[in-house]
Amino acid sequence: MSGAPRTVTITSADGEPLGFICIDTTVNGRARGGLRLMPDVSAHELTLLARDMTLKYGFLGLPHGGAKAGVLGDPEAPAAERAARLAGFAGRALPLLASRAYIPDSDMGTTGPEIQAMLQGAGVRVARREYRGSLSGLYTAATVFESARAAVAARVKATAIIRVVLRFIVSSFRPCRGPSDAIDQERPRLV
Repeated sequence: MSGAPRTVTITSADGEPLGFICIDTTVNGRARGGLRLMPDVSAHELTLLARDMTLKYGFLGLPHGGAKAGVLGDPEAPAAERAARLAGFAGRALPLLASRAYIPDSDMGTTGPEIQAMLQGAGVRVARREYRGSLSGLYTAATVFESARAAVAARVKATAIIRVVLRFIVSSFRPCRGPSDAIDQERPRLV
């Protein structure tokens, strides 16, 4: 993986912000992540989500850098209006899309077919295998599952740490015969 994180503000010809593309890392000059259509999307939020994509792909061993993008717009608008917003965004972001520096997937407010139509409308060749259906949800589920499994494996250590912290808190703020009395009565568990 390489490259410093960067955020590109995509603007219309008259300077109106259309959205943002945040690239956290690249692999072979490319980064991948969802493209959302929301009225309140922000560069800050997308920067954090792009980092999550880097971690997700790294955790799963997939050869993608992490990125996330957002188009300012109403996800509940009629299909033609959403398509126009996406097309305007793609036209202005064409250098990143055509070079595949950023490869978009569906996200909040967008679908795979909308992303595919947006790219094709902008003249970006889209291979059929690229949009057979998003596996992003599966990748997210696998990441969450493995993280939970690791947390359970570390439960003994985490429980011991929690007991020490609780003993300190109880002994500092609650009068009792001894910190262990309160701990034993409470029976703290890692859930």
